[in-house]
Amino acid sequence: MLPEAVTSDNSAVWGWPQERLAGERTMVRLYLGDPCLYDELPPPESTSGPRNQAWAELDTAWARINAGSASDGLGDAANAIDRLPKEHLTSSVRYYIRQMVAALPAQARELPAARELRALTSP
Repeated sequence: MLPEAVTSDNSAVWGWPQERLAGERTMVRLYLGDPCLYDELPPPESTSGPRNQAWAELDTAWARINAGSASDGLGDAANAIDRLPKEHLTSSVRYYIRQMVAALPAQARELPAARELRALTSP
């Protein structure tokens, strides 16, 4: 319903292209714990650098956790972070991972991968 001038603007802060809408919608569904999202996400592929690849992999990992595979999702998240160059492990990436770990079901919080992610993101 937004005008084309807004939906086609990929560079301005006030632009709202389709990719941004899809990303924001994914985030809301992740935070709400939507168990159906994992089946709907495309495979994490990125041609725009290691951090964007890691974001896509982390989204998929969190969606997998929400779908009931906490151990596998945590392992996927840990692998994504292990492959991420250290200079790309920014405060926003660390915050995102802390939010993912905080949203874990109680029984998954002490899994080895959850402890590893907490250690990777501790200040």
